[in-house]
Amino acid sequence: MTFKYLRIFGFIVVYVTSMEIALEVHAHMRGWDTLLLGTNKPTPFTSNPRAASYGPTPEFPFRSRIVSSDKPVGTFRYWIASSSHAEDQYVNPAEIFPTVLESLLQDRGVNATVLNAGVAGTGIGGNVEHLHSLAPKWKPDVVILYQMSLTITQLSKRLLGSKGMYRKKGGEPEGSGAGLSLNWGQRIIEATTLYAKLKGHITASLGTMRVLSNGLGQEGESAFEREVLEFVRAVRAEGAIPVLCTFATSHSRKDLPHFPYDVVTGIFQYNSYLSLEGWVTTIERFNDIIRQVGAREGVLVIDLELDIAGHTEYFRDFVHFTPKGHAAVAAVLAHRLLEPGVEVAVR
Repeated sequence: MTFKYLRIFGFIVVYVTSMEIALEVHAHMRGWDTLLLGTNKPTPFTSNPRAASYGPTPEFPFRSRIVSSDKPVGTFRYWIASSSHAEDQYVNPAEIFPTVLESLLQDRGVNATVLNAGVAGTGIGGNVEHLHSLAPKWKPDVVILYQMSLTITQLSKRLLGSKGMYRKKGGEPEGSGAGLSLNWGQRIIEATTLYAKLKGHITASLGTMRVLSNGLGQEGESAFEREVLEFVRAVRAEGAIPVLCTFATSHSRKDLPHFPYDVVTGIFQYNSYLSLEGWVTTIERFNDIIRQVGAREGVLVIDLELDIAGHTEYFRDFVHFTPKGHAAVAAVLAHRLLEPGVEVAVR
């Protein structure tokens, strides 16, 4: 190999290494684990002097203002059952909607505590498990559910991942890697942040070109309805009042002809089964199911889709909020919870 080719090879190595270091620093600052910088729990706001007053801690498993498990007489305790939408490790805990909701309720005369039980990657079933595990100690009066996008992805994998177009020969789910043994070189490459970034963008781009499903059908809708009903019954079994919320997104059906590219690729990066229209249709149908369950079960439904969806300034991606969005969500929740005739602010 001549010096000329060695120089080209060396330039490529330096360039790729520099990109990897830059991406790792950025990822580490955002709270992700990386190959060179190691494990890192997302704590982007630890320098905030108020951060010490927020959980979670070993004794307080909520990302909200730390309070004692002993509930003083006259205190009304709200519980937010959600996933990354409420936990939101990328926003200061003082600005996420459970914290803002607590302040709004207190400003309006309710002696309220809001427990933020949102945990990234947790679906409705996980919310129910957390409730049964923690409610006897923390004694919520009202439990508010804000969930959907994770459930859609879970159901998509279960219902659509079994179809022929989404499986490899032999029945293994596409991309599962089942039965493959990676050597040390492959493991190192797949642990790099550059590999993760490239894989995510390639997967998302391919998703936009595949023939995808335009919905989850009756089976998916029935499965979602069962999960919502299970939540309502679990909350009541713990002696609390359930509240359901419709789900809001940055863009809706009217935007289908001109969804922003970064929103589309973000969607397909995590779910390569549903088409864009399939996402919109499923969210519409699932929101209708939430309204129907609420009407049948006598449960308050707070229609966040009506008030929040389509306000792009409220979202940093298709489903996660900006600080302005968190404030808007909290305002809608507080308004509906305290409306005359709504029996969830007093006992």
